[in-house]
Amino acid sequence: MHRDIRDVLVVGGGDVGMLTALSLRKVDEDLRIRIVDDFDSPPPRVGKSTYLAIMPLLHGFLEIEEKSFVQEVKPVWKGSIWFRNWVGQPDFHYPFDDGFPAFEEADRHELLHSIYREPRMTTSIGEEIVEQRKAAWNYNPRGGGFQRYQEVAYHLPIDRFRAFLKDRCEQHGIDLIDDRIEGATVDNHRVESVNAAGRSYEADLYIDASGFGRVVRGEFSELEFTNFDLPLDRAVRTARDRDLKDVIPATIVEGRDDGWCWTIDTYDIRDRGFVYASEFTDDETAAKRLLSEVEGDLTREELDFYRFRSGFVDEPWVENHVTIGNAAGFVEPLQSTALTTNLRFAKFLAYMLNTTGYRLDQKPRSTYNRFFRTSWNNIYSFISIHYKFNDLDTPFWNRVRSVELPPLAAELCRIYDEHGLSHYENPKAAMRSDENGSVLTGSPFGKEDFFHMLTYMGVDSAYHESLEDNISPSVMERRRELQTDREARVADFHDYVEFYNVMGGEGTVSEMG
Repeated sequence: MHRDIRDVLVVGGGDVGMLTALSLRKVDEDLRIRIVDDFDSPPPRVGKSTYLAIMPLLHGFLEIEEKSFVQEVKPVWKGSIWFRNWVGQPDFHYPFDDGFPAFEEADRHELLHSIYREPRMTTSIGEEIVEQRKAAWNYNPRGGGFQRYQEVAYHLPIDRFRAFLKDRCEQHGIDLIDDRIEGATVDNHRVESVNAAGRSYEADLYIDASGFGRVVRGEFSELEFTNFDLPLDRAVRTARDRDLKDVIPATIVEGRDDGWCWTIDTYDIRDRGFVYASEFTDDETAAKRLLSEVEGDLTREELDFYRFRSGFVDEPWVENHVTIGNAAGFVEPLQSTALTTNLRFAKFLAYMLNTTGYRLDQKPRSTYNRFFRTSWNNIYSFISIHYKFNDLDTPFWNRVRSVELPPLAAELCRIYDEHGLSHYENPKAAMRSDENGSVLTGSPFGKEDFFHMLTYMGVDSAYHESLEDNISPSVMERRRELQTDREARVADFHDYVEFYNVMGGEGTVSEMG
């Protein structure tokens, strides 16, 4: 059968570039795949946090053995995003598991109303992992040895993760070419070659994974870009050494008057950052903000500054080139979407090429581009509600509150207001348009994610406010019992020192399930 694509060139050897190459190799052992990058240049020191889908993508789709991954990369298992001082509300978690207890149908309505009234009364297993500072592992000799709690994500140390991916690329016959790409030769929306000093590279399909530099995509200034309306466009970060015993297994997000700060713990590093809008905060002020947040002596020279454009390219796959990673789209780092989302795109691209016979036809391009746009609109909709509902009176928070919600977010806020948490079982709580519903199908964030954030941010639901607060004592007692059970279960998990000490022992790794 005729195929147009036998040779793929990936421009950019960062995490996304290598994960894209590994995704292509997963579905085709014969495809020629090369990655070209200046591999001696230090990678950006951001992008270490992920969300839930990273686990099945890495260990399911890519079939990366979890035992060797843990040994070589030494990840931290992330139980939640922990919001502190966010929009004036008490601290809360956004976990990756469902904290709703299993109730009899007769009590379900009361349960949902009690969660609306007292959402922090019951935590999920993921939240307890954070609160008790545990790794997501316990040892059960009757259950096959080490067992991991499934509903967690990763914090990944950049250098170890990158070294791991390079090793896997080489094992799978992916050529790593150490060169600095300076641009591309293009003609009528097609790429003819990508060019380094004194050398050019040609391929059937080019993939631009060069980050915000957009080395290939930048040659096509006429191609459209959709801008998101949130004003955040800058970040500054630094890192400090940290003892393993002090790991906090959550991405911490802390609101500030002019933006927000993050804390991300990896195996031996605590990464701190501040995200802000240049419209209100200059780099010097941002540097002072971050320096005041970090313990110990630190100078401005130890800070890294990043600029980003919030939005996405309208068509990432054009003719014979695909744009992926930060070169293709980015909102801001609040929900740790970048790495995991782009691995989703890489998987979809690999299957799309394979199932359509590696043809450079319009149909696979249109299908991929639609999936890409749907995903980013879903992510932006979810991020937007984090900012919309605040009563804070600062220039930054006034500005983000004024941003109009995208259609999907507005529709879900309507359902939350009219039906509350009963949407889970109420057939009347449906989308008013198929277009909005499609932005949820197969996308990173569903109704339950939106409603969790709205509830914990203290957003009123007219439906719940109209109900009497006559919640039966049995429902509240069941929630208290559930909380006690979850606390006891997580207490049996290993802490990080225990877990990694065991991982270093002889004859124990094979017992990891």
